[in-house]
Amino acid sequence: MFSFMMVFMFVAAASAATTITNTQPDEANNGNLVDTAPDHNVELDPGTVEPTAENANKTGSGADTGAPATGEKAEVIKNVDGHKTHGEYQNNTNSCASCHQTHTSKGKQLLFADTTYQTCAACHDGTLGFYNVFETGENASLDGAGTFGGSHANNMSIHQSNDAVLVKAAPGGNKNGTGTWAASFNCASCHAPHGSYSDRLLHYNPNGMATTPINMQNGVNIGGNQIQGLVPSVTKPAANTYGLVIEDGTHEIEPGVFGKKIFLYKGNTKLTTPMLYGYSSHGTPHFTHLAYTHPTHGTGRIEYGNADVHFNNEGGYFEAETVKGNEILTGSTSLVGQVSLAYTVDMDLQVVQDIDGLKIYKNNQSAYWTEKTLNNTGTTKDFVGQGVKMSEYCASCHVDYLAKSSTGTGIKSGTFEKSFRHTTNSASYSCVRCHFAHGTDAEIMMDAEGNTVADLTATGGKYEGDKTAALTYMTDTNPSSALKKFTNMTVCWACHNSSKATTIKNTNRPENHPNGMPLTDVDFGGSTKTIQR
Repeated sequence: MFSFMMVFMFVAAASAATTITNTQPDEANNGNLVDTAPDHNVELDPGTVEPTAENANKTGSGADTGAPATGEKAEVIKNVDGHKTHGEYQNNTNSCASCHQTHTSKGKQLLFADTTYQTCAACHDGTLGFYNVFETGENASLDGAGTFGGSHANNMSIHQSNDAVLVKAAPGGNKNGTGTWAASFNCASCHAPHGSYSDRLLHYNPNGMATTPINMQNGVNIGGNQIQGLVPSVTKPAANTYGLVIEDGTHEIEPGVFGKKIFLYKGNTKLTTPMLYGYSSHGTPHFTHLAYTHPTHGTGRIEYGNADVHFNNEGGYFEAETVKGNEILTGSTSLVGQVSLAYTVDMDLQVVQDIDGLKIYKNNQSAYWTEKTLNNTGTTKDFVGQGVKMSEYCASCHVDYLAKSSTGTGIKSGTFEKSFRHTTNSASYSCVRCHFAHGTDAEIMMDAEGNTVADLTATGGKYEGDKTAALTYMTDTNPSSALKKFTNMTVCWACHNSSKATTIKNTNRPENHPNGMPLTDVDFGGSTKTIQR
């Protein structure tokens, strides 16, 4: 999947019941933004979009009008039927008109609303009829990113995505950071509105980390995805190291013009991860390039994204196809490559609705820790490594929180602050095993057996018919519910049920899952599947 956006997260301590709406950070008020202590417990309001200026495309019309009839396309969507709004644009696209006004925009980037947050919220507040990120806790999906629409009464917490805080406010991040760390945090910090290499439009370069050098410590990359100092060779690199490999033979790029392909390898494996090209404006090198010094051609760069570089289903590659290119490849006194790899995260998406060819999906998050897709009934794991990629993605802001367990190593870890930390870089302990990305609320939290308020109040439930009692039981009692999926610290009790110390072993287990995390039946578009929480 090839589309582009960004995603970051922030959680904070409880505060007075305040609602922040329509925050408009710009040069005039950036100095007033909170940069060290985000409040995860403020209630976000999608607000309303004031009538937009007249424009031929009627961009913005239909915002805040309520959901369309089931199966119908919302007026605010200007796409050609069957086209996507965000990415995969076609030669007759009208998708741009869904968000942008060419001559009469209210916001920067020619947005029809004042800010990125307001523009996103104008559609994703229920107006579309799907992907409502402000769904009330009672109706929010437990099997997605949670909700921005929780309540103080239920000790909600959220990622504060309305430009009210800076990226540096992220727990585990660089509180003294500049550059991308000093940017305001909003929806586009985590999602790429024009397309991404990941599902759910997760950004290919979150917090600029795809263009930050790799930094391995204790077997964990606490840096970014940029690999420097690569010297092209016909020999593959050693195991677990990177190298640019000049593939043997030539290929015909056009009649009579031949060249060699130069791929990125890790050990014996050719990588197909997309490379980022960036821009070379103001003399800045492309994020991915080959810098050379040649006795005839002088110094320069073969830049990824120019005519000398290509991308196909084999992955990204440089191409020395011209006479000059081959001369540089064979005759340079210095030839050093730099590659910036996009962040990519796959999801096990299941189709739950189809609107005029526009497919609506639900994410089976259990694939991250089982490493098997939902419809896989065999024993072969077909979703290996994506849970770790999800954690690495979160760690583009929460850098210090990506860690191996301190057990057995006896050392603290962290780039900005040293601490002992729970493992987060394994399939079993992915960030989204314990946390929602958008926000939480007692309505969608679980106890150690995987029960929600809906389960507790159902016939035969612990609080059958008594929702008040069920909410009291489920409401997190900590100062912040910290975007958690399990109330209080019950995730510990849910997971640690096979302890060798029998005095602290959780033996109160249902027969269908005596060990491990709870099992739950989930409806995926009319097909009910049992998944592991």
